[in-house]
Amino acid sequence: MLHPHDRWIQFNSLSIQSKPEHAPVITLDSIIGVLERAVQDESAIYMMDNGDASIRIAEIRVAPDRSHIQLLFQYANKIATDPVFMHFERHLLRTVHKLEGEGVAVSGHAVIGCHAAADGTYPFLVEEVPGIGRTNVQKFLRKLFKTITEGMFIFRDEAENGREKTYRPFAEVLGDPSASFEEDLRGGTMDRIELVKFTQIGHGEFDEPGHFVEEQHVVKVRVLEGRLLGAPLANLRSRARRAGFAEMKIRYTKSEGKRRTAIMGTDSEDLESAAVVRTEMVQSANPLPQCSEHIETSFADHIASYL
Repeated sequence: MLHPHDRWIQFNSLSIQSKPEHAPVITLDSIIGVLERAVQDESAIYMMDNGDASIRIAEIRVAPDRSHIQLLFQYANKIATDPVFMHFERHLLRTVHKLEGEGVAVSGHAVIGCHAAADGTYPFLVEEVPGIGRTNVQKFLRKLFKTITEGMFIFRDEAENGREKTYRPFAEVLGDPSASFEEDLRGGTMDRIELVKFTQIGHGEFDEPGHFVEEQHVVKVRVLEGRLLGAPLANLRSRARRAGFAEMKIRYTKSEGKRRTAIMGTDSEDLESAAVVRTEMVQSANPLPQCSEHIETSFADHIASYL
């Protein structure tokens, strides 16, 4: 159930990689125009779960100074349970049934900063709403960016004798470390990071038929300065994901000497990664419905102030 005024905002970083990787850099500013057109013609939509659910961008606003973009995501699910209301005095239940072709819908605001950090990522703040999490948003943006930029970017591939080739943007949404995680590291040290890759049976480096089957491959990375937060950590997660590693285990020692481990998925949304991703409560001056048709300007502006 969503509170009409209090909403949690998740702090992420949006990385726009080029595919193929050796192609020129694609900036957020270069795709804002085609993104706006896709939203205006209602083609900024992604169907999921065999067509039973969808996520779309219902509205987009670019700040006059082009410092940030405001988005309104809408998520709908045709197989979600019908909402039920209960009378507080008579305790009678009233179910509101979906009509043919309808789905239970929710909306969530998001803000993307247009000024890239040192590692090339953009701050990406997303209102936490069921169905509008990092996993679904990332899948949606990957599909959307690929579709709206089809044939838009061309480069001369020196690896193929200068032949002209098309390339496209590839989106990654990386969660920023939480304040509690950073507090643990304040005065403490980050000992090492383990990158974990789960292998298929018969595809491991140490497989031996009839004797051994490798289940996972681990790469241990030593942290030279004892701390690795912000852009460097986000960049490492991005590189690990591209290399096929599914998990990143951060081994660190708190100031009082206790050793801890934080586990962050490199591409998945799970309880372990959520525990170390920064979230903050943001209040809306105006009540927010379960699903909005338009951006609540004052609320989106409030989110943007966190950039």
